[in-house]
Amino acid sequence: MQRPFHLTAMTILALLWFAFAGVDYILTQYNIAAYLEAYPVEQITYFTELPFVANGLWGLGTWSGVLGAILLWMREDKAVFALALAFFALIAAVLWLVFFTDPGLYAVAGPKAATVLWMMCAMNFIFFIYAREQRQNGLLT
Repeated sequence: MQRPFHLTAMTILALLWFAFAGVDYILTQYNIAAYLEAYPVEQITYFTELPFVANGLWGLGTWSGVLGAILLWMREDKAVFALALAFFALIAAVLWLVFFTDPGLYAVAGPKAATVLWMMCAMNFIFFIYAREQRQNGLLT
């Protein structure tokens, strides 16, 4: 079966989206000054010194998203699980940052940055739902 255009387009978008997330994660984890200098010092400290749980959820969401995008490209139905994991891990990470860190996400990054994180959750949800629909339509095996 030939790959539908929408599958190619969504897969490329997912690959780019999660590749950027992976680069962001690596550059933040390795404290690369050239990347982090665009952020205020408080935010750099906040995101480079996250508690283990929040950092683990961020990493899990990032790398399961990368895997999910690759599996989506390969038309594997396991992409659904990987993209679901990426979505739920990111949701859990954001909730942790909002409710369980001191200072909280809104205090450090402000409402605009927090809104960006919620929009990232929405994008992850879209990729998850898209993959689930394509599996139900028989495009992923």
